[in-house]
Amino acid sequence: LPSPRRIDPRRPRRRSRRPPCAQRGRPFGQPGMAEARLGDDAWWAAQTTNEGPHRGKAWWGWGSVSELRKEVERRLEAHPGESVLRPPTVDEAARLLPPPRVNLDALPAAVRRCCTATPFDRLFHSRGRDMIDVIRNVRGAVAEAHDLVAYPASEEDVVSVLRECARRRIAVVPFGGGSSVVGGVLPPPAGDASVDEGYTGSLALDLALMDRVLRWMRPRNAHECKAGSTGRRWRLSCGDMG
Repeated sequence: LPSPRRIDPRRPRRRSRRPPCAQRGRPFGQPGMAEARLGDDAWWAAQTTNEGPHRGKAWWGWGSVSELRKEVERRLEAHPGESVLRPPTVDEAARLLPPPRVNLDALPAAVRRCCTATPFDRLFHSRGRDMIDVIRNVRGAVAEAHDLVAYPASEEDVVSVLRECARRRIAVVPFGGGSSVVGGVLPPPAGDASVDEGYTGSLALDLALMDRVLRWMRPRNAHECKAGSTGRRWRLSCGDMG
């Protein structure tokens, strides 16, 4: 065996100057996708939706499209000449999605009004935001996705959705902040006999519409709020409540 390379502890280690969005030799992206500069307004607008509680957010990564755009442009200015493949737009990724296994029109009206099967919502809720999931999204690996996404607005809506899913054997996966550090938002694997539990589909349950702060209990410095409320919502409510 060759002798180990001697390292002088007094010599500073070299650090890579390549941004994480670039990969040596072969950039991110699904094979066959055309390379593009990440500065086109239409392309950035095609990464999100204008409807729903997650409007303005990128389907494939953390944060809003405007925040991601600033970060990517800053990195590209700092590292000129890097070759980067763009992630798919919502429409491009939608063509890679499997069709929903659950017929939305067949659900009861009380459940149907809470649910959606739009490509953006299915894409957004079927992956987390850790590095592995982001890379999979950028590469267009979206073959496994939830069939439906539910946005209940009340406890009664939650009960209706869960009851119908239990009746139809549809797996329900709660979706909170979406980080999914341990893969908690991923749909159950389909077609794997070792983990197949006989589900007829999967549904992501997002409580984003249940975000009201009900009251601020000043003596205890505590809030009573709905299950979908966020830290930003708390801060805004603190101002409204004095």
